[in-house]
Amino acid sequence: MLGLNAYAHDAGVAIVEAGVPVFALEEERINRERKTQAFPNGAISWMRENRGLTLADFDVVAFPWSRASMLWTLGKLVLGQFPPAYRLMTRAASPTMNFHTVLEFFRAASDLTTAFAGSKRPRIRFVNHHLAHAYNAYFLSPFESAAVLVMDGFGDDGSTSLYRARGASLQRLSQARLLDSIGILYSMVTRYLGFETILDEGTVMALAAGGRGDFVDEFRALVPLEAAGRYKIDRRLFSYPRFGEIRPMSASFERRFGPPRRPGEDIEPHHREIACALQRTVEETILHVCRGLQQLTGESNLCLGGGVALNCLSAGRLAAESGFKRIFVSPSPSDSGQPLGAALLVAHELGGIAARRVRGEASPYLGPEFTVGEMAAALEEAGVAYREQNDPADFAAEALARGCVIGWFQGAMEMGPRALGNRSILGDPRNPALRERLNHQIKRRQAFRPFAPSVLSEHAADYFDQTPLSPYMSFAVRVRPERRGEIPAVVADDGTARIHTVTERQNPLYHRLIRRFAQQTGVPLVLNTSFNSQEPMVCTPQHAVATFLRSGLDVLVMGRFVAERGAHR
Repeated sequence: MLGLNAYAHDAGVAIVEAGVPVFALEEERINRERKTQAFPNGAISWMRENRGLTLADFDVVAFPWSRASMLWTLGKLVLGQFPPAYRLMTRAASPTMNFHTVLEFFRAASDLTTAFAGSKRPRIRFVNHHLAHAYNAYFLSPFESAAVLVMDGFGDDGSTSLYRARGASLQRLSQARLLDSIGILYSMVTRYLGFETILDEGTVMALAAGGRGDFVDEFRALVPLEAAGRYKIDRRLFSYPRFGEIRPMSASFERRFGPPRRPGEDIEPHHREIACALQRTVEETILHVCRGLQQLTGESNLCLGGGVALNCLSAGRLAAESGFKRIFVSPSPSDSGQPLGAALLVAHELGGIAARRVRGEASPYLGPEFTVGEMAAALEEAGVAYREQNDPADFAAEALARGCVIGWFQGAMEMGPRALGNRSILGDPRNPALRERLNHQIKRRQAFRPFAPSVLSEHAADYFDQTPLSPYMSFAVRVRPERRGEIPAVVADDGTARIHTVTERQNPLYHRLIRRFAQQTGVPLVLNTSFNSQEPMVCTPQHAVATFLRSGLDVLVMGRFVAERGAHR
């Protein structure tokens, strides 16, 4: 089963065989355009060349949007507020999903035929967007039953969907209206604060850590909570329902909170306060919804899907306060995981899979993998001197302990937005100056952005409070106060850390690296951030070498090959 996302943001492909995910690749990793909307020709080309697949190998292609539902929903939205809402039909009002985007969905069959260089016209199954999110959330989880919450900007017909999952079936229980959207709220405040929607919501979450909470009560009033976990968005201060991103905030909002920050302008204290108020309001709203969902279903397990599930501070609070015993967030809960979610959905419905197989931790390493020869060729083509190490994990641990910052490139690429130890930049968490160096010299981003720790799962509780299993870096939890001075490079301004718990079963080489680092330093964790510098995460050996050469990294460890800064032939 082939899953495909295109024309909207996070284009990509995924393959499911016998109900099991075997491949996933986002187009941005190939065309190097973040959150790309392009048809995934590059991902399909890689799949054809390296997996030898043609369209004849797929009976059906799964697509994670319903064309008819999306057209109906957008039509009702515009007609219900006409004439001012005619602006919602333009690309500027909603750059990644609009009437033009939906019309492009009708090109999918012909574009697929061209991409595969074949004559067979594929049969495409267009499925409900939120249901695809729900399948991604639940079918990758280890649970036999669960409550499922999907929250994003909007889907075909709503913004928040609640499900009960048992065995192999999902039942939708309720849905919030399109514009009662926590995702839209977060994105519009992101734009108001001078950042890019779809790209920079995580930046606003980081900015929130510097706020005191001055505007929290006023923001809470914008999202009144109702009985049984329901909520609404008070639209009086928002112009989005009529103007979209052209003018997301009303004049009343700007009179109260000030004019929008222009991109590149200094970040003032009141910007931090707005981000803080937004974040706390969103956390409390999601917590309210989940408590209602727990009471409604009686389930002890919760699966989260949709782009809002990437808000690790909210997920951390859910783990501590929601009443659910176990919470699962997939490696790719946003639209980057929609090819896989749609493929799982259609494979289940058409394949007659009678029951789910509980597989424990789902592997996130479903992307491209490269040979020793391909790695060596990339280094030689760039004129980089290198040597071979018998044990790259041992070498990397020693280099980290003496202060090196390492580009770590190993095995198959991880799916989703988080580096999970195969395409990572690694550093010593004990170094208090490392955060500034990484943000300024290597990542080239705002100084307030925090970094995550990859911690040996068996030692997580020694350093962090309320430690859920977090194999996909999904939860921000509080760092124990007595440990914060020991690992300053991975402690956010609010005392939390977005933890990545590492098991030997899931990634034995990365686990061994951290274990060897612990043997040398006494600290069983390393700083981990995605291997990139103002670009999508590196995918190929050529990407890794290019980023190594321009980013100021000290060392590149690629497979068993080691290159050091300045080591040109």
